[in-house]
Order: sequence, then structure tokens, then C-alpha cells
Amino acid sequence: MGGGAGSGGAGAGGSAAGAGGTGGSIGGTGGAAGAGGRGGVTGGTGGAGGNGGRGGATGGTGGRGGSTGGSGGRGGAAGAGGAAGSHVRPDAGTSADAETPTRSDAGGGMAPAGRCASVYLGASEPTHDAIVADVDGDGRLDVVTALVTGQTGVFRQTAPRSFADPDVYGLSNLYEDKLAAADLNEDGVVDLAAADGYARVGLLLSGPGGFTPVVYSGTQQAELQDIAIADLDGDGHLDIAVPVYDLGTVGIMWASGPAAFLPRVDQAVCREPIRVAVVDANEDHRPDLVVGCYGAASGLLINNGGRSFTASTFYNTFGAAAMATGDLNNDGHTDIVFADQVVKQLIVMLGDGKGGFSQPTGLITAIQANLASAAMGDFDHDGNQDLALGYISDPRILLYFGTGDGHFRTGQPTPVPITWTAINLSVADVDGDGYDDLVAPDWGKGASVVFGPCP
Repeated sequence: MGGGAGSGGAGAGGSAAGAGGTGGSIGGTGGAAGAGGRGGVTGGTGGAGGNGGRGGATGGTGGRGGSTGGSGGRGGAAGAGGAAGSHVRPDAGTSADAETPTRSDAGGGMAPAGRCASVYLGASEPTHDAIVADVDGDGRLDVVTALVTGQTGVFRQTAPRSFADPDVYGLSNLYEDKLAAADLNEDGVVDLAAADGYARVGLLLSGPGGFTPVVYSGTQQAELQDIAIADLDGDGHLDIAVPVYDLGTVGIMWASGPAAFLPRVDQAVCREPIRVAVVDANEDHRPDLVVGCYGAASGLLINNGGRSFTASTFYNTFGAAAMATGDLNNDGHTDIVFADQVVKQLIVMLGDGKGGFSQPTGLITAIQANLASAAMGDFDHDGNQDLALGYISDPRILLYFGTGDGHFRTGQPTPVPITWTAINLSVADVDGDGYDDLVAPDWGKGASVVFGPCP
């Protein structure tokens, strides 16, 4: 794992939110701490991110080097820090005063020491998503959950592997599907964003009085199933990207200032897009977008600059129920794995660093039906990126261990028990011990944190 967020290169993204350091448009390597200037678009490799720069957004690719910044390590997803900024302008969206959190009747918990130990964080309602972010700026990563009633639960980590009962914040009853974290209002503290099934994006903006909720409604009702944050146009402000399932587009909310956004602009990409991640496919230091599509071949949006993209298609992918990014063959370039429900296989696409992708030979990895989620990380700590898959109505996470050449070990995947169903997955070094951990939201109410290495 690295030190504070580094500069240069394109790297891979993770799920944790921390702070960045100095960086280019896409962050370099990151670590568990580090103070500094403004960071990259997406977090660095190694740990949760530093404690200073404006740093990374969510999403991004994974691997050895930087985390959505050269193609490399899996680092933190969102960064905090940087110059102070104002909150959303009055005309930017529907907002309210800073909200005092309520205490949930659900509970935190503590995981035992040891390999593959886990803790269940209980919630009063089913949970759509769970991510990791240092919400309170204390240097420890917290677990943030999206509840089906449009509430956001924050389990603060009070000591390694120990979590307090959640604080719960409201977002005007958004039906939250996916969460992201980044310093949107540029005040040095992580903010939260959520996409819902009714074309709305909700923000919880940090401030002295807690979080201030803001909701942006789309002009056309459509389902948003994912969300990613990055400085897509290089103007120093973080933008928001959402796959619009009903319209076959990726919607971009361009920032006009700190946490102030223009109406969503849609870019055609594929039929039924359900996943989006920030990568730098051609390593030009502009963040690109890879899009997993359920109804047709998945797509790639290459960033041309000037708020324009060129769309291309992965013609051998159909029915991508889940998607993960990282550096599977240790060549420093971004690779992509699509979990394809049509052929029930993992489709590995190895990147060449120039925007091109190809499949490795001899790779046929079968998967089960009802796939829900995928994430990439080095779960056995052997230096190679692995893949974690979660399934509907299956109380396990299945681990496929990478061999470092774009393939996975033969034989059955290794199961890791959880409480119910991992409908989404996030990866971060939650307890700061140098190993990748897994966070799984649980449709059966709550979230599970599995601490690596595994098995």
C-alpha cells in the first residue's frame, strides 16, 4: 500500500473515500494517510486515501499502481480536503437546512481479529448499497449504507474493526440504489451522493452543522442504477455520471462550481446501462467511462475533452449484470471484467493503455445465474488482483483468485459467508492493516464487512 495520494498517472479506483494529495486529472497512488493539496479525479492505490487533497472520486479501475490515475492499484475512491468552497447555490437544486442525524434502532458491531473475520452492521430496513468513506475526518474509514426508504446510515468506525450504532440522514425519500463519496463542495470533508430509480440524484453536503440534503430531479423519469464522480472536464470541480437505464444513456451532471450542477446531459451508449466506472483507458490523463449494459453489448466512453465523448462497444459482452475494473495481468493498464448473465461467464477484457481491449486466450470461467455484484481487489494478498462476486439470495461472496496474467485459478471459487445477499460490493482497507477488505450491503437489512486477507 502506498503513502499519501501521489501525482501523475492513471490508476485504478476503489470504493473507499479518503483524501487525495497532489495529482493530475486522475489520481496517483494513495495511502492511508497523507496531507496535501488537491488530488486526482479518483483515489489512489494502496489504502483509503490521504487526509488532505481534494482527491478522488468514486469508481475507477483497480490494479497495482494508482487507482484511477496510470492504471494501477486499487486505492481510495473519494478524496477529501482542498480549498474551502461554498455550498450549492440556491437555484441549483432543492435543498434544506443542515440535518441533525437520528439514531437508528439498528446496531454497530465489532469483528474479531484474524483472517477473513467479519462483522454484521444491522439496519432497520433492507440496504441497497454500502460504501466506505472517512465521513468525520478522523482518519478511520466509516461504512455508509443506502436504505430503501431513502435514508443514509453512517456507521462510524471508532477503533479498528469496531463500529458505533448508525447515524441516519434523510434525502427526501429518495429510493437510493447506489452511493458515491467525494468532496463535492470543496470544504475538505467528504460529501455523499446517491442515485435513485426515479431520475433523481441526492446529495448530503458536509458542513459545520452536519449534512445538508440537496435533491436534483431529472426532466424525464428514468431509473438510475449507479453513480460515479470525477472531474470529467478538468475544470477543478467534480462532475457526476449516472447510467440511465430506460434511455440507454449515461447522464452527466456537469459542475458549474463547488457542489453546483447543471441539468443532466445524456450521452447515448447502449441498451439498459446499469453500471458505470471511471477509468483512464487510453492513459491521456482524462477520465473515461466504462459502462456495463444488461440489454446489449457494454460500452466505453472515451473522453475527448471539452465535455465530449466518443462511444465504442465491447461487442462480445451481452447481459452484463455486474462489472469490475483493475489490472489483472500486472502490466500497468486498466482491465475490465464483465459478469455476463447471458452466457453465464466472466468476460475479461485486457487493456493496452491506448483505449483498446482484448480477451486473454483459454479463459472460460462459468458463473451462476442471479448475479448481483462484482468487485476487484487483492483478497489473498499475493500481489495479484482477484474478483469477488455476490449473488441474489445467496449468503456468500465467491472469490476468484487471479494468477497475474489475466486468468483465474482453476477449480471452484472460495466462498466467504455473509448474512444474506451481497447486492453490491465495495473494496477498501477498512481497518488500515494493509489488506483489502470487502463491504457488502445486505438486502436482508444491514451490511457485512469481511476483513482480509481471505481465505
